Amino acid sequence: MAEEKSHLLPNPLELAKEAWIIYKNRFWNLVGIGVAAFVGVLLILLVAGIIGVVGYFALGAKLQTGFFVLAGILGVLAVISISLLSSWANAAAFISISKWKDGRKISESINDAKPLIVPFFLTSLLAGLLSIGAFLFFVIPALVFSIWFSMWKFVLVVEGKSGLSALHTSREYVRGRFWGVVWRVIAIHLPVIILGMLFTKDGQGDAMGPIHGIFQIISLLLIPFYMIYDFVLFTHLKKTAKAVSKDIPSKSKLLYLLIPLAGYILIVITGILVVPTIIKMVSSFSSGIPGNESILPVGNNTVKPSTAIVYGLTNYYLTNKKFPDNLQTLTTSHILTSIPTEPSTGLPYRYSVLKDGQDFKLCTPASIRPEKCVSTESQSFDL
Repeated sequence: MAEEKSHLLPNPLELAKEAWIIYKNRFWNLVGIGVAAFVGVLLILLVAGIIGVVGYFALGAKLQTGFFVLAGILGVLAVISISLLSSWANAAAFISISKWKDGRKISESINDAKPLIVPFFLTSLLAGLLSIGAFLFFVIPALVFSIWFSMWKFVLVVEGKSGLSALHTSREYVRGRFWGVVWRVIAIHLPVIILGMLFTKDGQGDAMGPIHGIFQIISLLLIPFYMIYDFVLFTHLKKTAKAVSKDIPSKSKLLYLLIPLAGYILIVITGILVVPTIIKMVSSFSSGIPGNESILPVGNNTVKPSTAIVYGLTNYYLTNKKFPDNLQTLTTSHILTSIPTEPSTGLPYRYSVLKDGQDFKLCTPASIRPEKCVSTESQSFDL
């Protein structure tokens, strides 16, 4: 990563001047692409919401397994759709920037980006996996990878390369100018970071209302500028880089894959070693709670939701000498992880505290007839 050719790259001020020319030309075009993407996300969420509501009532208006399966499927499809839409919008933005001299319209950039949706999405996913894997291994490799692969979006849009080929080409452009790229990236962001620290906090560290709001607006307006600045830096890196081989050397492939793989292996090994210890600690802590041994289910016996709630109420009473005002206190007190609902309806049980906290009444939901209730005097707590 020695600085062999950093002198061939313009300094940050010169890069910023070039970026400013493109920024003035493309600003509203990029805003339009961003607005189109935002509207698309809203439509995806609206469609998913409508399908979810219709499915809820079609399944009997009950929060049961069928509805949760439907909600899970809708959630996955919504995330994938939004990710693809984001890839489309990003590709369109980079096309608009890279071909700014053509004066192309918003619709033209969006239309030209259609073939790049899947390659952009998959390459972005690959870059993310490599960076996360490197981060899990050590922080330094992750930072190195982030600089190496920082230009892949422009490689994909300008040169049509995708996947590992785009990532490798980005690294080749950075090769020999690593620290030159690092300080040029830091230099353009540092003034805004410093201003943000100085002018968006008061003496007590609280955000300053009006100034904070103005700074947030300025930050949003600068997002397109930073994208354009990176593109200008890319053009100079590409122009001054050594010849890039079409085939990725075997050593480079091993480097790209082994470091992230080492990170994932390391986190798995850490999990195998640490998780049993955590389980033992939690188990030890749980067994030390006063009265715990007398109220928790033993062995493989299963209890009904209402009985589980009573276990929690009893646990709370043994510690506090009174029953809680509401069932949610059992979760905030870390006695129960969640409050079980009535199995047949999915509705919450009705609970009230009696005799100044010395007794309680737990009843089935109002929709169930005949009503069933339990208290401290009940022989069984199953409802």
